[in-house]
Amino acid sequence: MHPENQTTDADREFIAGLKDSYRGIEVSPVDVDVLHASARRTDHRRVAVGGAALLAAAAVTVAVVTMPWGGAPTPPSGPVAGPLVVQEQPAISEAWPSRSRSDWMRYADVVVVAKVTAEHETGTYGAGDGSGEVAVGREVDLEVSEVLWSRGLGEAPTEVVGVSTAGWLDRPGQERARIAVDGVPRLELDHSYVLALRDTDNCGDAGGGSGWEVLGSSAAWPADSGTVGVGESGGRQVDGDADQAVPGSWEQQMMNRPVSEVRQALRAAEPADRVSDPC
Repeated sequence: MHPENQTTDADREFIAGLKDSYRGIEVSPVDVDVLHASARRTDHRRVAVGGAALLAAAAVTVAVVTMPWGGAPTPPSGPVAGPLVVQEQPAISEAWPSRSRSDWMRYADVVVVAKVTAEHETGTYGAGDGSGEVAVGREVDLEVSEVLWSRGLGEAPTEVVGVSTAGWLDRPGQERARIAVDGVPRLELDHSYVLALRDTDNCGDAGGGSGWEVLGSSAAWPADSGTVGVGESGGRQVDGDADQAVPGSWEQQMMNRPVSEVRQALRAAEPADRVSDPC
């Protein structure tokens, strides 16, 4: 824990950066230690200005937005083989709920089936505690094969969509590790997913279609071979076990069903007004 459990100026600056850059999460000063502990580091060192472990915990929760730390994206890199670091879901709240079908109808703008075709490094963020740990941001290209449902506002994605997601952790003298959150798809190469996306290009209203973000941690479902729950989640292969989804969630209800039933359920649902973001 931080000495005397105080929030430093560096912490406040980091938190402000998260709020500005991550429209999909809310984080407060008290969450800094909670997030740090959720990374399951054995020594529970406090990392000034967020640090690699804290950054990873925060960034992968909703896995949706452009990384705030500097540096231009690099060209697409190939699959990164290596160890997998699976974290428990951090204790932060998501700005957009995503566990129920009604959540999707109210907060999402489009639901698609898409395959991950490429991944890119999007910058690095070094730990402030002298450990030498570095979190590496990651963006993936999603090739959309089908639009299951669209609100009808703005332009639905029909080709390739880029979203930020869980990245990597570099540690001195160790092989690069893939970071994942338990129960949340990492969005791995050559795997397919059902994804509820929200258009955040314009504040408050869907419009431009160029600022797509995954709605939340329950808005990305494994869907290899057109079956809900089969594919990748948490960086591992999953095979449609109902326990891999949040209890009582719509995902759990649709587990092992064909994607076509998701399309039917969405199009049969009562229309709902879009909940806008505060500007």
